[in-house]
Amino acid sequence: METVRLLNRLEVNLDDVVDKDGWVGLLISVIRSTAGQESLSSYYWHLLDKLGPDSNLGGTFVSRDVGLMKSLEEAEDWERLEVWMWILWRSLGFFDRPRYESMRDVEQTNLKLLLRRRLAIPRFEDLYRVGALQGDDKVTIRQICDRARGEQTPSETPIPL
Repeated sequence: METVRLLNRLEVNLDDVVDKDGWVGLLISVIRSTAGQESLSSYYWHLLDKLGPDSNLGGTFVSRDVGLMKSLEEAEDWERLEVWMWILWRSLGFFDRPRYESMRDVEQTNLKLLLRRRLAIPRFEDLYRVGALQGDDKVTIRQICDRARGEQTPSETPIPL
């Protein structure tokens, strides 16, 4: 909690960051904590989002990652969930593989996210286009993006004549 309070007071700018990988690691660790998930300002979620593409996301996949994802989904915090899902997908190449059930949850949550935030689809499409993912993960995210593009949300459903 002390780290969260300190970070929220500091508001480090992208220009202030010298060790991007170190900051990404710190922010991911803080977000994984209950205090971080609940109290870390949106400012740092945005900073993580900006730092992520150019950073090494090495580490280990922990069960808390899927729990955090589910918590953000339940709270309907789509903006933070988008950042977290992107980090999860980008880190799969470095992390130990999550259990099959966890991966199914990741896939289903990602589809739900993209159906709610259609503007995020190109961002996730870039994961397979630029080679950020390999093998099955690349195929899976492409299928999720294709499905999200193909499905209509209730507000888009045509009115029958």
